[in-house]
Amino acid sequence: MFQQAQNDERDRVYFNPAVSQGKTDGLRVLGQFTYYDAIVMHGDGDDPTSFRNIRARALRSAKPPAQGGNETTYLNAFLDARVGHEAGGGPQ
Repeated sequence: MFQQAQNDERDRVYFNPAVSQGKTDGLRVLGQFTYYDAIVMHGDGDDPTSFRNIRARALRSAKPPAQGGNETTYLNAFLDARVGHEAGGGPQ
């Protein structure tokens, strides 16, 4: 029961929001899991290093497929925005 509770919480806090946002953005499975990894590593709060702020910076550089953009180009922008914070850099 404890493991099931952990799995349910993981899905509620990390997995389901990542997959949902990925699908909304028109991302395929790899992109959805890129979002999942970012939410796990950075959280989805309001701080500059959070998933939502990484995504916001990426959206300033590229459009996701759901907005007519190229998935590879968008994911590169997302990963670039993420790397800036993992390396200790500030907001871009």
